[in-house]
Amino acid sequence: IREAYRLNKQEEFYSQLPDDRGLLLFSIQFVGKEKYEFTFIQKKLVSTFKRFKTLIQPNEVH
Repeated sequence: IREAYRLNKQEEFYSQLPDDRGLLLFSIQFVGKEKYEFTFIQKKLVSTFKRFKTLIQPNEVH
């Protein structure tokens, strides 16, 4: 999860956030017994980043 976050945080997350909206804190927790492939985790993390953007900027077209 850390590697998927590191690779995608700037392009998919930080660059999409407005500069004047204050502070955003979040954490990622994985609970489960199965180990998933990196590509699956990366796809889900990017999807989560897009959902964050929708929540933060609900009136803009994505």
